[in-house]
Amino acid sequence: MSPANESALGLAGQEGAENSCTGIQTVQSVVPPPPQVNRSPLVVSLFPTITADPVECEVSDLAALAQMISQSPPRQSKSELPLLKLARFGTQRTARGSLRHDANVIEVTGIEVDYDGGQVQPEAVAQLLSVCGVEALIYSTASSTPGYPRWRALFRLSRPRRPEERATYVGKLNTILGGISAPESFTLSQAYYFGPVAGGPAPRIIPTTGAPVDIALAELPPMMPQSTPRARPATPLDWENKAPEQQAATIADLRDALRYLDPDDRASWVKTGQALCCLGDIGCELWEEWSATSTRFPGGDGLEQWGTFSGERTDYRAIFTAAEARGWANPRRRANPFTGNVAPQTTDRYQLIPADQYAMRPALPWCVKGILPAVGLGALFGPSGSGKTFLGYDLSEALERGDDWFGHKVAAPTPVTYVVQEGAAGMPKRVRANHARNGTGATAPAIVDAPFSLLDVRDWPDLASAIRNAGRAGGVVFIDTLNAAAPGADENSAEAMGRILAAVRALQAEVGGLVMLIHHPGKDVSKGMRGHSSLFAALDVVIEVTREGDQRTWRVAKSKDGQDGTAHPFRLVTVNLGTDADGDPVTSCIVESDDRPMLPRPSAKLTRAQRIAMQALREAAKTPEQLAGSTCMTATEDQWRQRAYQLGISSADSTDAKRKAFIRARDEIIDRGLVINENGNYRVAFIANIAHPDSRTDTDKTGHLSGHGPP
Repeated sequence: MSPANESALGLAGQEGAENSCTGIQTVQSVVPPPPQVNRSPLVVSLFPTITADPVECEVSDLAALAQMISQSPPRQSKSELPLLKLARFGTQRTARGSLRHDANVIEVTGIEVDYDGGQVQPEAVAQLLSVCGVEALIYSTASSTPGYPRWRALFRLSRPRRPEERATYVGKLNTILGGISAPESFTLSQAYYFGPVAGGPAPRIIPTTGAPVDIALAELPPMMPQSTPRARPATPLDWENKAPEQQAATIADLRDALRYLDPDDRASWVKTGQALCCLGDIGCELWEEWSATSTRFPGGDGLEQWGTFSGERTDYRAIFTAAEARGWANPRRRANPFTGNVAPQTTDRYQLIPADQYAMRPALPWCVKGILPAVGLGALFGPSGSGKTFLGYDLSEALERGDDWFGHKVAAPTPVTYVVQEGAAGMPKRVRANHARNGTGATAPAIVDAPFSLLDVRDWPDLASAIRNAGRAGGVVFIDTLNAAAPGADENSAEAMGRILAAVRALQAEVGGLVMLIHHPGKDVSKGMRGHSSLFAALDVVIEVTREGDQRTWRVAKSKDGQDGTAHPFRLVTVNLGTDADGDPVTSCIVESDDRPMLPRPSAKLTRAQRIAMQALREAAKTPEQLAGSTCMTATEDQWRQRAYQLGISSADSTDAKRKAFIRARDEIIDRGLVINENGNYRVAFIANIAHPDSRTDTDKTGHLSGHGPP
């Protein structure tokens, strides 16, 4: 505990005494003996369970409340314990029917202070409050242990107070207690568990005598430093809006998902606690249960860690994401691959479908026929300057309008959400340029340019909610770019890519339709997308964008249900958008199909065998019969192979070794689009753009062989 929290703060001029067994500095009486107070019954709101409506009851005093707490029967788990609140609630319900929220507090009848720091014993607090003349009831919580104390202190008020006055008295109590109060103490509508858990110890109950807190601390000078509580993690809106039965189902899912996480890994142990702390006591119970399965961090020994969690940039949904990345099947997120809808719950997780029935299922629908499936995950990638973002936005406009794209049929107008995270400053100009071509009244995608991270478990659910609320679920979501939407992630790491893919899958399952990632290639362009190989494997479609000079080309690099290799050249056409404030022209670009012959795709340097095979084909294709009146020089495979042998495609002497080397090189350069097979006749692709050999006898700077091979 920090020095500031090791001692309670006293008034100026008051002498303090150190409590030798607790480390709390008890202050001497800070107020004179209070006058006699007329004590009316204390109104307490009781919640039989965390999801139940409050039941008001009256007790004569804190002693009667202590008796009620001590006589509460054990429950099987903390989540089944009743709760209490020293306040009265109205009839205003949330959208999900809950009465327990700040706006529904009518008046407060007392104050509660929660402590979960694990260092200050309740007896020491009782001694301090007695010295201060404050009437209180302190009881230990169900998760408290002798080595890690956790307790709550209840204080009555002399009369009911307005809800907004409560913070004043919490602040005063937190001040004399040395700032040790848990953040929940400052939440107006926060209710608190009481009673034991089956098999656990009975609560320790310690009363103090004195005056109601509003009288005992009435003269506490306002100049005393007000302790600032640790920021309480916000409870996610989706949790607040859940009906009671939905919350119970989510708790059960969390317990199931936690089985897939490793409690012996400290990083996982801490991250799990951070994610669960937004659920307060429920989260703590789940974390303790899970920690108890660890051989390194058993719950009781590690509870001091819980008090340090802030829940920053995470919440309980991170548990689901992490578990799914490790093989957990989320029962709430089983998407139908044909419709994108979440399948209804069934008794059996696995359904056995006869093959003849399975064969009658409808074909996978397309967004862009033969190119983009209507449901799944995809990527469009290319190097900087290739025009991938222009192409991606052009595709999104075509989908919204239902217009054919590069001659491929768009099934129907499709709602598109374009999440721009890279180059957002230029996005308005691109939209205006497309409007200049298509008309301002044309249907256009919805743009999201707010910061978004696939690694923040709060972001994708909020984005999914926004998409659903806008009526755009079941369409296409573009995320531009993957790198910008996963800041700081090591894309080459299997773990990091697993988290990214889990979030992308979760987003797709929530909104249905297709999620398209705009991405970059690796340093070696010929090896495809940047990052761990699990990314390419997980995608249903991959479109590669390349550039040679002013001509750009997109190709289908992968299609699970279509045909790979479909390619179309395109170009960027400048559109004048007017002038800026200084009179300088403002321009952007739109995408147009390019009718010029397609240039070869960029690739890595050829191997020695590949260069010899290319050289052999060029020379074999220049035989007299091919040169006579031919506009496209070809060679048969036998002519090509014999010339490759002569040029030394293999250093081995055996014919079999040479044949294998030739076949390997032939297949590789055909796969790279450098050679075309026309019914058994082979020719070099893009022959006008490939340099012919000169008279030198070594490899030139372009990697082509010259001369006629070894002497």
